[in-house]
Amino acid sequence: MNLKEVKNLISSVISSEVIDFKLDYDDVKIKVKSNTGNKTKQNVKSILNKNKLSLLCNNDIENKETTRFIKNETLSMKVTTNIVVKSPFIGTFFLPSINTSNCIKVGGKIRKGDLLCLVESLKLFNELKSEISGEIIKIFLKEGSPVGFGEPLFIVNSDLL
Repeated sequence: MNLKEVKNLISSVISSEVIDFKLDYDDVKIKVKSNTGNKTKQNVKSILNKNKLSLLCNNDIENKETTRFIKNETLSMKVTTNIVVKSPFIGTFFLPSINTSNCIKVGGKIRKGDLLCLVESLKLFNELKSEISGEIIKIFLKEGSPVGFGEPLFIVNSDLL
């Protein structure tokens, strides 16, 4: 499941009447929760329509009750996706130098395009760059450890929305 498919899935869940959705598929774990259901969406839409009518009639009057309701009833959602980053190379695992600006450590933030690690193979250092932004949850290997093709290197908690 690629990032585009995950985004489409989350968008579909959010636009539907589903209040709680959880998916565990291979290395992807997605959980979407909504504190309120579709009823609140309909209430907010009807209040917005009433508010538009009152604004058309009285441009100077501000409907504070509508504003307060909309603020209190907004949907709150939390999407957490843990993605396992696997090695595309065979070789020896190395983290970037501590002196660099992007020190990779558990709890550290990464952005798309950041250097995650180096895998040395036949005296050639292959860079592995991040395809997502998020927070490093786990580092599976220690500096200088041998790594195989497809072996997990990191778990990254990604913010998709």
